[in-house]
Amino acid sequence: MCLRTSLYVVGVCLLLMALSGCGGKGGSQPTDIFAPAQHLSVSTWYTQGLGEQPFIAPRDSFVEQSCLSCIGMKVTSCTLHASDTPMNYTASASANWFSVTPVNGSVAANGSTQIGLSYINADGLPIGNTGKFVVTAPGYEDNSKLSFTFTCGIYGTDGVENCQLALICPPCSLKSDGTVSCPW
Repeated sequence: MCLRTSLYVVGVCLLLMALSGCGGKGGSQPTDIFAPAQHLSVSTWYTQGLGEQPFIAPRDSFVEQSCLSCIGMKVTSCTLHASDTPMNYTASASANWFSVTPVNGSVAANGSTQIGLSYINADGLPIGNTGKFVVTAPGYEDNSKLSFTFTCGIYGTDGVENCQLALICPPCSLKSDGTVSCPW
């Protein structure tokens, strides 16, 4: 029994010595494992000129709709700007009731591209909804700063339920009174 216990202790000690880098510098760690973290690049959303006012249309207009400009919406996309690093991105929707396009692409360093709503389905949605464009790219922080609101339950004098879609491109924002505020 003592011999078995002694062999076990010796085996554990040998294993610990091997794992700790026995011999030589003892305990030194490979430097590539502890390399300093690289800072991720940041993409930004922006617009030029005045921001779009929220768009109002009957709820039925937003049921399985894949052509928002066809129903009169003027701004259906926003500009994504890359920093000084080229960006190979993937864009997605934060919920399944809308889609964005293009779903992937490349942007040159300091370049930009348009990403917009390509589909919306108001069928069965509650009165208040928020959607986000989610952009991911290797070497970049995830960007989900572009959000929009989709609010239904607005009834006109004709009794038809309307919805308001407020896709406001940053850095503009929607004020509580329904108007758009831009920093210029």
